[in-house]
Amino acid sequence: MSQADCLDWLKRQVSNKWFRVKDVQDGLRSEGKGNGTIRGVSHDLMRLTLFNDLEMRGVGSWKHYKEFRIKKKS
Repeated sequence: MSQADCLDWLKRQVSNKWFRVKDVQDGLRSEGKGNGTIRGVSHDLMRLTLFNDLEMRGVGSWKHYKEFRIKKKS
């Protein structure tokens, strides 16, 4: 269920904006989702990337983190 929550939250956001895992966690927390959903967000976003629903990019070399957004339709 958490993958669906993450995907739905990202679909409701601005389509061209990139989001960090922390941004998605904070957004889901503000909607009232529980700790079970919040704790697995990183894994769910990576899994959605493998399913080709999301795009992922790495940012930074010293302080590295990943950003995600909905995959653009071509």
